[in-house]
Amino acid sequence: MSPVDDVDQLIEQWQLAAGEFVKGNPEPVKKLWSHKEDVTLANPYGPPVRGFDKVAKTIEHAPSLLATLGTVRRHPAGREKEEHR
Repeated sequence: MSPVDDVDQLIEQWQLAAGEFVKGNPEPVKKLWSHKEDVTLANPYGPPVRGFDKVAKTIEHAPSLLATLGTVRRHPAGREKEEHR
């Protein structure tokens, strides 16, 4: 599998996970994050957190904040092909 295929697969996984996330299911999003202790999450809903346990708790809490704040628009990730000369 090429690096581009890997990225395309990751984008597809993220879009499916994000769809579940906004419905209140954080589990698919958590699976995409590193589970190592040096993982860090900085989001607009709170202070940065470090370590998977703290990141997981933050991810688990975020859907309730989304429900309070209203609809979230998702924009599909896109890439332009670059010409190398």
